[in-house]
Amino acid sequence: MSLFVTTQDIRERCGLTVTDYDTEINRMVGQMLSAIQYEIADVHLGLDAPAGLASVLNLAALEIIAGEFYAQLLRKPGYADKVDLAGLSVQPFVGSDSKDPSGMIVRGWERLRPYRRNDPLVTPPASVSAANGKSEVQE
Repeated sequence: MSLFVTTQDIRERCGLTVTDYDTEINRMVGQMLSAIQYEIADVHLGLDAPAGLASVLNLAALEIIAGEFYAQLLRKPGYADKVDLAGLSVQPFVGSDSKDPSGMIVRGWERLRPYRRNDPLVTPPASVSAANGKSEVQE
């Protein structure tokens, strides 16, 4: 099974109604989708994986890529500008984390965590040697 994310899905997730950014979105999907798929353990990408698992993995990939695109979009000059007029302020939503202003990247990786090759929250076991004893875990 391969992961699948469409440009339309990214546009909808980011609240875009125009196709002006389709080239950038396609480039980002091409760059990121294979890297995200590599992070998933092979057992979850096989043909014998549960039917609903493909939807979960595709949703996680969609959230990660859409979050990256949204963060990139907010860094463009003029996109996140604030307009004040007679006490009324208008500005796009910008979260507290400039690397993930929408929170989609974190949500996508959290959704993907149980299916990753290496769980980043699990500390690897320390190696034990008869001559040197237990070694300390390097972080």
